[in-house]
Amino acid sequence: MSTNLATLLKEARSNSGLNQEQLAKKAGSQLTANDISRAERGLDVPSDTQLKAIAKVTGVTQKSLLDAAKTARTKTPAAKKTTTAAKTTAAKKTTTTAKTTAAKKTTTTAKKTATAAKKEDYTLTATEKKLIDAYRSASSENKKLALNLLQGKDVENSDASGIGAILQNGLSSGLGGVLETLISGLGK
Repeated sequence: MSTNLATLLKEARSNSGLNQEQLAKKAGSQLTANDISRAERGLDVPSDTQLKAIAKVTGVTQKSLLDAAKTARTKTPAAKKTTTAAKTTAAKKTTTTAKTTAAKKTTTTAKKTATAAKKEDYTLTATEKKLIDAYRSASSENKKLALNLLQGKDVENSDASGIGAILQNGLSSGLGGVLETLISGLGK
């Protein structure tokens, strides 16, 4: 057998008749088939605990794997540098994504707070609440007439028949009473 860790791991696994997934399951130690693949390609060096678990499953000596790992760790192959760079890039992307997401959430929360603050500027009186309730339950024709009346616009040729039409249409929720109160208040 070779003293190169990658080759040693691949030969040990092959000689024991296991594929990478089977070895990962039997070895445990939080190993995945991907970890074994990367180690067999010389991209990563498993921890000593993981190497000991692999040795037990494959029947090779722990010393042979640990010695090969020690040698692999002292060398700084380009693959190791690439892996570190990839991990750093992934970490930066994750951080950037997290910052962007947090900024979006903060902006959304600020917008909602501003909207809520605008809504809080309006404190309604009991009469205003009655008007709103009556308006919401009125027919579209009665809504137009009531809105025109409240805005001081010509309500059906400015005669009493316009106001009478509103009152006769029997708006629900007491709009007639509210309008009578408003009209009587205008005469004072």
